[in-house]
Amino acid sequence: MAGLYIHIPFCRKKCNYCSFISFRARSLVIERYFQALKKEMQLYSRKHYIKDLVFDTIYLGGGTPSLVPPKFICSILDDTLGMFHFKSRDSLEVSMECNPDSVSQELMEAVKERGVNRVSLGVQSMDDGELQFLGRIHDRNRVISAVDTLRRAGIENLSVDVIYCLPGQDREGVISGLKEILSLGPKHFSCYELTLEKGTPLEESAAKGTFKLPCQEERLELTMAVESFLEKRGYGQYEISNFSMPGFECRHNMGYWTGEEYLGLGCSACSYLEGKRTKNTPVLEDYLGLLEEGNLPICYAEELDQKARFREAFVMALRMNRGILITEFSEKYGVDILDYYGRLLGRMKDYGLIRFYNENKALALTPRGRYISNYVLSHFV
Repeated sequence: MAGLYIHIPFCRKKCNYCSFISFRARSLVIERYFQALKKEMQLYSRKHYIKDLVFDTIYLGGGTPSLVPPKFICSILDDTLGMFHFKSRDSLEVSMECNPDSVSQELMEAVKERGVNRVSLGVQSMDDGELQFLGRIHDRNRVISAVDTLRRAGIENLSVDVIYCLPGQDREGVISGLKEILSLGPKHFSCYELTLEKGTPLEESAAKGTFKLPCQEERLELTMAVESFLEKRGYGQYEISNFSMPGFECRHNMGYWTGEEYLGLGCSACSYLEGKRTKNTPVLEDYLGLLEEGNLPICYAEELDQKARFREAFVMALRMNRGILITEFSEKYGVDILDYYGRLLGRMKDYGLIRFYNENKALALTPRGRYISNYVLSHFV
């Protein structure tokens, strides 16, 4: 199975913490962009290695896909279903990222009819002051209104994004926000600590001493509080930052973490196919121009050898709470885990960062290992 990602890089306003590729939405550029997307699909659909792929997920990410007029989203979904092979239309997971400020009844009813059955809503916080700090252009009431619109359109599989570890935030404040979001009935939570990405307004403000983020001990306390709160309410943590009700894990993202192939379409999108990683140009005009000339917009390509594929898959799989089945994983990638990482795994186990279970046939990060996962996983790259 493989995943299909489509990047829609348009936003009304770039958030203060965001480092993703996005551009202001202008009608003429949007039209050119979707024409280019269709051309990119056509070029890939003729490739032999794409003809043999069977997709079981589509993910519309951004940017803000919900900002685009419905006709463009519907058209690209129609093109997608017509050009590529899918396991089953009935079981296909089709996710779309939305921001509360751009959710409309017309849009959601239209995309639901075209197959969108899962929405990832960029809530981030239910506190208007925190939303303003993050540079979001919606407020608490708009979140509630957006969820109501989704329900009326018949979309029940709702995932929400939450950002925590904001300046001055304490356990009580984080839990209060989660309780309010919980009342909206989401099936899935993606919860991220606020990080200061280079070149963003928040990173620049922090460098000037305008605000101070919670210290490491405070961040750990808040992370433990989030995990405990969601677990007690039936949301299983299946990946470092992701929690879901049973059966509502994001299949598309699980494909990334379990080493499945994926095709990325759109400006700055990445693909992983036949052991090769490629990336499209992040320059919008270059993306449009190359496709208008009939060329794929790839700006970077890397062929991964056997051990590189093994290392990358190992690191990604360790992000999942279920961890790795040692023998099965070793056979899949042709590299023995215990031979390759034996000493390192032993040290990580001694430090309480990795645990062996199921009679030593499987391994996973411990809770402590998850809390410093970037540090732990960097040793296996």
